Amino acid sequence: MPARPTRTLDRLLSRAGVCSRTVARQAIAAGRVQVDGRVVRDPEAWVDASRAVVCFDGTEVRERPKEVWLLHKPTGFVTTASDERGRATVYELLPAGHTWLAPVGRLDRDTSGLLLFTNDSDLADAITAPASKLPKTYVARCRGRLHDDAIAALAAGVPLPMARPCRLRCSASPPPPTTTGASARRRSNWCSSKAATARCAA
Repeated sequence: MPARPTRTLDRLLSRAGVCSRTVARQAIAAGRVQVDGRVVRDPEAWVDASRAVVCFDGTEVRERPKEVWLLHKPTGFVTTASDERGRATVYELLPAGHTWLAPVGRLDRDTSGLLLFTNDSDLADAITAPASKLPKTYVARCRGRLHDDAIAALAAGVPLPMARPCRLRCSASPPPPTTTGASARRRSNWCSSKAATARCAA
């Protein structure tokens, strides 16, 4: 017999697309969530999603189908739902009302590239967990020419927590999206690094 889909209350709300887990925990603590007609204030309370009736502000919560969206993020947007400094966020690039989708990882404001959004937290965890060792390729244009000592320093890798050194490839033009991140062999002002783990940062 397959196991029933039990999960913590905050995760259930997040998966249903009601709100983020952070907001869910705040709402649960504030008494805005009921399970089978009873107010539950513990965000880590386990709930049988197939049997329990969960209400958020009096409205029954129903899980959304799992979705994955692909966005080519341009520069100038921060990967967050809201920004205290008033900067543009990636959610401004999505259709209105899609705040139930969460970004998988993040790209810096000055970085462009592929950014995934999903309401499947298991998939997001599998992609971002260090244990997955999912490679990522970052392409950067450097100002001026890269000398041998700079190439050697980059190829050796920048120490990062929970990450191994990245492999580096340099070329005279932007590498194609399928670049393998082979070792650098010549000077240029384009470099591509392939992260060894999912949490390596560019």
